[in-house]
Amino acid sequence: MKNATIVAIAGCALLGGQAKAAESDTLRQLLAENQNLTSQLEITRRKEQEIASAKLELEGADAVLKRAEESLRRNVRTLEQEAAHFDAQMQRTENNGCPWGGEAEASYAAACNAQMTKLMQWANDLKGQRDGMAEYARRVVAERRQLSGNTLRWAANKKSVDRDLELLAAARANWQRRYNAFVFRSQAYEHLKRIAPGSRLCDQESAGGSDEDLRRAAQCLQRLFDGAR
Repeated sequence: MKNATIVAIAGCALLGGQAKAAESDTLRQLLAENQNLTSQLEITRRKEQEIASAKLELEGADAVLKRAEESLRRNVRTLEQEAAHFDAQMQRTENNGCPWGGEAEASYAAACNAQMTKLMQWANDLKGQRDGMAEYARRVVAERRQLSGNTLRWAANKKSVDRDLELLAAARANWQRRYNAFVFRSQAYEHLKRIAPGSRLCDQESAGGSDEDLRRAAQCLQRLFDGAR
């Protein structure tokens, strides 16, 4: 992180013999707080990466299901057309007066029976297709329902992680302001300014008190420490 070097350098300076015990305790608390925030940020950012990966998995599952649903719709339309063709063929056969147990010429009866056998086989095939398609449709619906639930849970997790990142960013900004305020008002920092070159420059950079002023002053602290050690 950008402030890691500044934190380490200021820590070394303030924990030296020039700092009072109270300042040393305060600094240790601040550095411990920073370490805890850093750990929480690392954990939360890993969760953010996991959520990004989970989104890709959800999108892939959705794409597969959409293809399955479209294929199912096409197959249903084809089966409906074939069933309609079967019904028409059955109606024509019945209209032709094929005998069912009555008297008829043997050749005509045999032809009728052969036709009806084909139609029954066709009917059984249609029923098998319809049953298989119905089972497949149930699986697709169940998978779509499961995917919808997973998507809702993913959205809730993402919202939670986004909120955690916002809170951690605010906590880090608050910590940085308190840390900078402590460092630049400490006796150790005043001592560094007296013994190190460039003290006037540091005074000028920290005079404004804004975040940018404090950032430049923190960089100046690094230069001061490098010159003083």
